[in-house]
Amino acid sequence: MAPEKQTATLDAVTKVLSPSGRFATIAYRQSSGTAPGRRFVAALRQRFALVERSPIIWANIPPAVIHHAAQPLRQS
Repeated sequence: MAPEKQTATLDAVTKVLSPSGRFATIAYRQSSGTAPGRRFVAALRQRFALVERSPIIWANIPPAVIHHAAQPLRQS
């Protein structure tokens, strides 16, 4: 996803998610260490107080992880 679309999507999610809401997204393991993958995790951390990553799901083809985000930070 282009950085601009990623930013717009995460901003929209943060805006409409309730304070107790949660956001989850799947990412393929091989993209986690790339610049776009790191940029995405950084964007999550800018918008959520809590960001966790699941263990690698090896049964998924290709292997994947799930990013869980909670406690959205409100943009002022």
